[in-house]
This record gives sequence, C-alpha cells and structure tokens, in this order.
Amino acid sequence: MNIQKEIAELKSAFSALGEEIKMRFNDEPAPIQFGELTLVDGTIIKYEGDAPAIGSALVVVTAEGEVPAPDGVHETDSGLLIQTEGGVITEIEEKEMQVEAGKKEEEKPAEFATLENFETYRASVEERMANLEKTLISMLGKVEETFAVFEKFSNQTPAPTEKPFGHTKVEKNEALAGFASAFKNLKK
Repeated sequence: MNIQKEIAELKSAFSALGEEIKMRFNDEPAPIQFGELTLVDGTIIKYEGDAPAIGSALVVVTAEGEVPAPDGVHETDSGLLIQTEGGVITEIEEKEMQVEAGKKEEEKPAEFATLENFETYRASVEERMANLEKTLISMLGKVEETFAVFEKFSNQTPAPTEKPFGHTKVEKNEALAGFASAFKNLKK
C-alpha cells in the first residue's frame, strides 16, 4: 500500500504543478480596447487603444456596421487631423487655430481693475492662509503623536525569530530524493 500512497502524492504534486503552469502561462489574449471620436460632420470613428496612434486601424461607424476609414484626412471635433490609407492611421496632427487677419482677440477685463478689488482679494487670501497654517500645525502635532506611539510599540515588540511558527522548508535535494524514490517504486 506504500506505492499507492506515493502515487497519490505524485498525482497531487503534478496537479499542483499543472495549475501553476496554467496560472503563469495563461494564453488568453487580452481584450482589445477601442476608443471613439466624433468627426466635425458628426460621424463616429473608432480606433484601437486608448488614443489614436500611427499604425492603428481606424473604422467608421455606419448604420450597416463598421467599415474601414476611407483614404484621406479626417478632422475630429477635438481638433485632430487624422490621415488614413487603407483604413490605417498614417499621420496625426493637431489642427492649428487660425486667427483671421482683421480680428484680434478680445481683451478680458482685468480681475483686479481697482485697488479695492485687489485689497479684498488679498484679505481673503490672508485669512485662508492663516486657517491653513492652523490646520497644518494641528496635523503636525498629530503626526508627532503617532510617531511617539510607534516608537513606544517598537520598543515593546520582541525581535522576530529566524523561522516563523509552523515554517517547514524542503531542501532541493530532499525533494528530488522524494521524487526519485517514488519513481523507483513505480518501476517495481
């Protein structure tokens, strides 16, 4: 009956080894993530990955399904110019905002146009800074208390032993000898 016990141990060991191999060498492919953008004409396009990248496929979403993007430059509502050939992204650029020659950007009124507005703002900032300083001092005191508790605890904690309770480590030679013994008994 000793052989049966060793066979059962070998089966168990090989089963555990098989599970370990399955975990480490999982061959399931990762799911492909697709992102979406909208073109200036309202058409929805999809691309592989988190952001459009050169070499990625680009498809147009239609009522019939998804079709490869036609060759050309596609402008998104976020200002990207995506060039494709054969449904693959070949170039990505950000659209430069062109200002018409006759128009200037409107100047925004200054937030502190008057000295009174500035003084009011400065007073509110000083008040917030004072509150933050009080909060910070309180937090630092609590951090110091926490460190004191940890220090007290560490002084009372005994040093760890060399081997944790219940620890059994099998040496390589012992494990190989066990397998060799089991195989010899199988031959008999």
